[in-house]
Amino acid sequence: MVWIGIICFLLIVVGGSLLNGGLPTCLSDIYYRISAVFTVLMVAMAICFLPSMLEVTQEEFQFLAFLSCGGIMFVGVAPNYKDELEGKVHKASALVSCFCSVAWVTMVAPWNLLLTSLLFIALADKKRWLFWFELLCFIMVIATMLEKC
Repeated sequence: MVWIGIICFLLIVVGGSLLNGGLPTCLSDIYYRISAVFTVLMVAMAICFLPSMLEVTQEEFQFLAFLSCGGIMFVGVAPNYKDELEGKVHKASALVSCFCSVAWVTMVAPWNLLLTSLLFIALADKKRWLFWFELLCFIMVIATMLEKC
């Protein structure tokens, strides 16, 4: 199931970037190019990641996996971040998912946090820093799942 989730992630990033004509400023910008496909891929990715995340997580930290994947699902079903109401749900869900993903990686495989050194790429690209940060969160989770599963 992890591989299906990874394929969904790659379709969002690569397919969305190609349709966007280049790298977007954030992953959610891809929604405005592929609309409903973005929703399906985000939800499918979260559903595919959750069982593997739970499998490698100690019971007392499993809530982090739920909140991380739940946040991704809410980002997928509330993708229109430019809308006033939907944007609040989207942004809150993205933050919850981000923080819980980093916390999950910290609890399951803390050495994968070394990937945060790549954050310097994000800081160097003033226009797309959020895109690189989001990408890094997903890469840390995927690397941890591939290592542990």
